[in-house]
Amino acid sequence: MALLNSASEVPDPLDSALGAARWWSSVNAQRPQSVTVEGKPRFDAALAAALRSLRGSLAVAIEGGTASVTFTGTAADRILFQIATAAMEIFAGHRGRIKRCAGCPLLFLDATKNRSRRWCSLRCMEKSRCPRRRTIAK
Repeated sequence: MALLNSASEVPDPLDSALGAARWWSSVNAQRPQSVTVEGKPRFDAALAAALRSLRGSLAVAIEGGTASVTFTGTAADRILFQIATAAMEIFAGHRGRIKRCAGCPLLFLDATKNRSRRWCSLRCMEKSRCPRRRTIAK
């Protein structure tokens, strides 16, 4: 879900290798993992492009299409494989439960019994439901 929601961030964190590395470390903050090439940490433009491609493919899959992942035999495949595996696990059991928030452009997994959740967080719900309580008068 973090990969799909990265599309709504401005600027796009996957536009550059440094942005992709920062995005990866923020997603894996609890269990840090790095991409290593010959023992050195490495994020490059090819990996950032592969992540953007995977994000686009997953977005098509959510809309009802077919996702495709291309592995190139590089160090980037380890990250792509982890994300693709996680996406397959989510899609396998919860395909109809991935929804777009009514208050913002984020996607979320609706885990309610009757599939009635509309917002990604309580903050979005409050912003959407509650009218402005005060008006500023001059």
